[in-house]
Amino acid sequence: MKVLYLVFQALLGGHVLSASTIAKEMRTQGVSPVFAGAEGAMTSIIQRDMPFEPVTIPIFHGTRQTYFTWASFAAARHLREIIRRHEIDLIHAFDARSYFHAYVAGLLEQVPVLCTLCGGIDPYYNLPAAPTLIVFSEEQKEKMVWTFRWPASRVEVVRNRLDLGQMEDAQHRLGEAEAAAFGLDPQVPKIMMISSFDDTKIRSIHKVLDATEMLFSRGM
Repeated sequence: MKVLYLVFQALLGGHVLSASTIAKEMRTQGVSPVFAGAEGAMTSIIQRDMPFEPVTIPIFHGTRQTYFTWASFAAARHLREIIRRHEIDLIHAFDARSYFHAYVAGLLEQVPVLCTLCGGIDPYYNLPAAPTLIVFSEEQKEKMVWTFRWPASRVEVVRNRLDLGQMEDAQHRLGEAEAAAFGLDPQVPKIMMISSFDDTKIRSIHKVLDATEMLFSRGM
């Protein structure tokens, strides 16, 4: 099975890391991944693991952010070419902008389209109808249900987007000297969370801090 993983740009951000991590994991399950989107800081990293197809997906109509512009027709045509060239069986878009373009290309090429929304301020507007939408947080599900009136039963929360291979890799463990400098046990695995502190993510950050305090209080 060949799956096209689509983002509007291969930036260094959560949804791109999520898409590339899931694409690599699915490859271990027998899927042949192809990645597409405008080039960015993550392009060379993604190319180490799978083919990367540069696609320019427009996101502005003048100064206003939107999902579809006149330039979108060229982007959809480009996606159709990629679908044919790689004989794609499924498109998995990882942001609302990409999903709109994938929806058009997939409809014309009769290829099913899956959408995962990772967070942030997307979507700005409602999305085309789909049997099920996957989101990575309860906050995003609340937005789809209360703002855009999606039935709660059709919005699934799938939280795990960690590259467990990197977490378990011995080369990422702290050395004795580094651990001593921070007062940490070098034998205990560490997880670093990096996030922006905007209004769309602050609740998740507070929950992480609350959980950390609870673990510390239990001596863990």
